[in-house]
Amino acid sequence: MNHRIAVIDEEEVIGQCRRELPDPPYRLEGFDSMGRAAAAIEADPPDVVLLDTALLRGARSADVERIQSSAPMADLILTGTRESMAISGRAESGLACDSLLKPFHSEELRMRIRSSCESIRLRTELRDLRERMLKDLLPCIETDRGTLLDTGHAVKALAGDSGRSVLILGAAKSVSELMAAGIHSRSPVHRSPLVSLDCSASPRQDLESALFGEHGTSVSGRKSTGQRGLIAEASGGTLFLDEIGELPERTQTRLLKYLDSEDSSSKRPRFISAIRGNVRELLEGELLHGDLYRRLAESTVRVPSLTKRGEVISRIATMLLTHFSEKHGRAVRGFSSEAALYLAGRSWKGGIEELRNSVERGVLLSSGPLVDRNDLFQDDVKALCAKGGLVDPRGGFPPLPREGIDLEALETHLIREAFHQAGGNERKAARLLGMGYYAFRYRRRRLERR
Repeated sequence: MNHRIAVIDEEEVIGQCRRELPDPPYRLEGFDSMGRAAAAIEADPPDVVLLDTALLRGARSADVERIQSSAPMADLILTGTRESMAISGRAESGLACDSLLKPFHSEELRMRIRSSCESIRLRTELRDLRERMLKDLLPCIETDRGTLLDTGHAVKALAGDSGRSVLILGAAKSVSELMAAGIHSRSPVHRSPLVSLDCSASPRQDLESALFGEHGTSVSGRKSTGQRGLIAEASGGTLFLDEIGELPERTQTRLLKYLDSEDSSSKRPRFISAIRGNVRELLEGELLHGDLYRRLAESTVRVPSLTKRGEVISRIATMLLTHFSEKHGRAVRGFSSEAALYLAGRSWKGGIEELRNSVERGVLLSSGPLVDRNDLFQDDVKALCAKGGLVDPRGGFPPLPREGIDLEALETHLIREAFHQAGGNERKAARLLGMGYYAFRYRRRRLERR
């Protein structure tokens, strides 16, 4: 993989960088003006930007903003002499994640670029891992307009507008946390802190001091430690508030005043919040301030409800099937007509989690290109018993012994016996049990992990 490096400096420095950073593994472009650099970076964002402080001081603010918005994930390294670095001041140096003094030493230049590229690789891997985990748990999300979106696409869309607050409704704690982390990691403020507070897990009387810091004596009577609040800790980054309905009325009022104030002495964090309960009940019971709710819900996403929504269930099931087919490497392209009707008409009391588990199971157990109803809800033990000759010719089960039976042991015995008779060949063993190869392998691996 070639890492794209943009050098915004004079020709002599660009030439030195070309000599020290060969292609491959680097693809270097040089620019002698901020305007030309901004246009090129907007068209093809680089991984690393080397920017001369002298050019930065004389640049138009619009060009600087274009570079920052076009390449939010890039590492920005300021370059210059010791004197120019001192003149540039804290405001400009705060734009960068690193600095490099001129004249460059060859080994130091290569080391800084290698370090930046490795850091970008690790950040990207972590971000992608989180997004895969999130998509496994919740492949699709519903917007405030009722539109179903792929969760990954929704995260990218929400990350792009870092000025708007986000409210996540109806999601499990792990899903909310992964979504907040995903939005932050793809946003322009991803290098600033992501700070979280679970409002349901902290003493209610101390939530205000947790958010705003301790000055004097806390509400619980504890002496002040002078500790900064989480809002200050998240300055310039993202503050994730889980279960905001648990905030006391006084704290909600103070938070609303903070959001409505015009004070811009410090860079405010972006607010991402989550509620798992019924929002209407919280608002009608005055447990959640209506104005605060509106300020924190400028963008809203929710876990899709499956109650009496056959068409929505079918669309979600299709998205789940596509996701799990790709994940498990299965050539499954859809549902049989019987399975599709059953999915749309079933009462999903377990919500999207139950639907998700059923579709993944169907993808794994399907022996053909279509998932059948039996793949989704088949009685495993009955099927195994039928293949093992334990069912009488009329199709019924033998009487249940008074002492009972061990169903897991029965399944384990039949799978191991088939594997033994097939001489260790999983495909033959699967055929002996009338199962698909992937279904047999899935069950056998599950038994091995017990």
